[in-house]
Amino acid sequence: MLDMLVEVKENHPTIPELVERLTNAAAKGQRWTNTQENAFAILALGKFLKKQPHQKFTGTITRNGAKLSNFDSIGKQYIGSDWDGERIELSVKGKGTCYYYWEAFGISRDSYIEEYGHGMQISRRYMTPDGSRVKNVFQQGELVIAEITFEALSSSLQNVAVIDMLPAGFEIENSRLATRQQNTEMSEQEFTPNYIDVRDDRLVFYTTFHLWRPLKFYYALRVVTEGSFTVPPISAEAMYDPTKSAVASSGTIQVVK
Repeated sequence: MLDMLVEVKENHPTIPELVERLTNAAAKGQRWTNTQENAFAILALGKFLKKQPHQKFTGTITRNGAKLSNFDSIGKQYIGSDWDGERIELSVKGKGTCYYYWEAFGISRDSYIEEYGHGMQISRRYMTPDGSRVKNVFQQGELVIAEITFEALSSSLQNVAVIDMLPAGFEIENSRLATRQQNTEMSEQEFTPNYIDVRDDRLVFYTTFHLWRPLKFYYALRVVTEGSFTVPPISAEAMYDPTKSAVASSGTIQVVK
């Protein structure tokens, strides 16, 4: 509605209300409902903002109380690798509204990973090829079976992406290459994902979670590097409804000769 009204009647009294409703809806969950709604909402709000009077303001950015730079309504970008924990302040003078955003990326200093399950749950463990026992200490060169268990808790979910990050000492065993070792669990695979993406540091597969129907998926890993490693989290997310997601972690492993 906003997209059409901005195009055909930009002074329609409903426009401010629609802008406010869209803004409030996104503020609650940092997004709208799905990919298509996100795209159309951004398109409509962009058209609305483009038709607003030209903003004329100036501003100053300071870091820990010291002036860093001036900026104006044209916009400016600042990049710094040493801003973590710094106090950044903005002051604006003139007419109009100044919009800003802050983006940070990197590796967390601590290794704590929050585990949660929103509408689904997922877990992963490493086992011997015959499935007789779970392991966290491994022999360099041995074959290991990863067991992934998942279940939908509130409704069946389609287009779910499962991302299993590997510890640095493991690599995915090429299933097309023959091995003399038998792995009973893999031969009894419960289901086949819609698509599997094998990468150097992770295995990604896409599937459907059926309500209250736990499933298990198995794949083979080869232990290649000696040392102690943190096991990255395994995660699952409904691609068109990110409110349905889950994360689980498995601590650390040790690889010996």
